Amino acid sequence: MMYARKRKFSDSQEPVCVLCGRADVNPDTFGRIFDQIWFWVHEFCLIFANISFDKGPTEEGTVGIDLAVLARTVKQANQKQCCVCGERGAAIACAESGCARSFHLPCAKDGQCITQFFGQHR
Repeated sequence: MMYARKRKFSDSQEPVCVLCGRADVNPDTFGRIFDQIWFWVHEFCLIFANISFDKGPTEEGTVGIDLAVLARTVKQANQKQCCVCGERGAAIACAESGCARSFHLPCAKDGQCITQFFGQHR
């Protein structure tokens, strides 16, 4: 089972994203919130961490996210330090060739990194 870990970003007991550690709900910054039984995650954190998911909810109201992939990504992210805030759990890798920097989505925005997603191209 995966549980969202608390980070210094949130002082309350509200759930936090398993990928960025923030409880923020601004849809312009984070997209939709996927509040699942075992975890809570931002849509844009999934996208920038290269985790695919079904766009619409299932009959049970959950979103189709491969939990094994998410768990593996969280485990790998816990080994990486964010180059902006210095905290572990940075699930987003820099796309620049040869760059090994990692970020949390909100830190990438705070650090003035360029975050663009164009979807799949033919």
